[in-house]
Amino acid sequence: MATKEELRQQAKILRKKLNPERSSENIIKQIINWGKFKSVCNIMIYYPINNEISLLALPDDKTYFLPKVVENDIQVCPFAKNELVKGKFGIPEPESEPIDDLDVLDMVFVPALAADRWGYRIGYGGGYYDRFLVRLNKKTLKVIPMYSELMLGDIPIEPHDIKVDFIVTEREILSTTLKLAVN
Repeated sequence: MATKEELRQQAKILRKKLNPERSSENIIKQIINWGKFKSVCNIMIYYPINNEISLLALPDDKTYFLPKVVENDIQVCPFAKNELVKGKFGIPEPESEPIDDLDVLDMVFVPALAADRWGYRIGYGGGYYDRFLVRLNKKTLKVIPMYSELMLGDIPIEPHDIKVDFIVTEREILSTTLKLAVN
């Protein structure tokens, strides 16, 4: 099996060749028709970089939050599109103050370079999201929006890796606990 670093580099190369606009549009269609999305109110998304799936066009009838990196930690801030500044890695982040209570989050969308059907992901290697996800309430749904081309058979798992509950591709919504497509 390839190492995480080898898979990370391969995913970066492949993702450059993919069409983020078309894939993002199709993934958003999957999300807005998904019963679990319809039933939640407070959702954390991320600001897309480097051909990541963009969720910025999700409907405005929900309350959205964005991550803000402070030192080695992700903080969660209310999201207003016209109030973003460049953050630690040059990624747009909210100017707003972080929330104290993560329990308000019903759903968190997690960026990934690649993922497997079991809910494990390959990120950029900093561990920010793994450290953040472990702090969430067990009821908060963790979801990866993912290009179907970057779904892998298996990813090497390390003790600190946190799995997500669902993966949304252009074609399907996968439950990582049931191992079945969920629509």
